[in-house]
Order: sequence, then structure tokens, then C-alpha cells
Amino acid sequence: MKPRWQAGGKNGVAWLDLVLHSDTEREFRLAEFDEAVLALAVRISHGRSPTPTVSAEVKSNRLALAWDGRRLSVPVCPDRIANLQRQVQWGNLTNATGAE
Repeated sequence: MKPRWQAGGKNGVAWLDLVLHSDTEREFRLAEFDEAVLALAVRISHGRSPTPTVSAEVKSNRLALAWDGRRLSVPVCPDRIANLQRQVQWGNLTNATGAE
């Protein structure tokens, strides 16, 4: 199944879901996957500023994203959340910051 957006609202509250799986309910054991990574970028703006082009590449077991002079790199191998958070790298393309 290809991911899809679902939107709706009720009582003045709107929602937007990214649906990754909607078939028969089943359990996904991410620790058993060699790779499992998802990146989602959301930009909400009142103006008509152009949407930035995002480049994405999986290299050396990391998903690397770059846009508007910024970068984000996350591991693609499932792990405990605390371990994954320590491995996230972010910053400017010229002046990187974040955990190594």
C-alpha cells in the first residue's frame, strides 16, 4: 500500500493523518527490520512562500535530509528511542550541530 493522507474535522477541530497501513490489523516488530525510517516535513504558512526542495538520501545506514541550507540525519536501523535520539544529527550545511 502506498502512504496516503486522510483529512477531516469535527466540532471546529481539523485533523490530518498520514496513513501508512490500513489493511487487516497486524503487529509490526520494528526491531526485526533491517531498516525502518520515516521523515515527514510540514510547512504551514500564510504567505505564498515557495515550498523548499528537500533532498533525501540513505547512505551509511542513515537517512540524510537537506533543505534551505539545513540538514538532518537519522539512523535507519530500529533501536530504542533513547539510543535513536542520541544519534540524531542536525544543523546548517556549513556549521553542523547536534549529537554525534
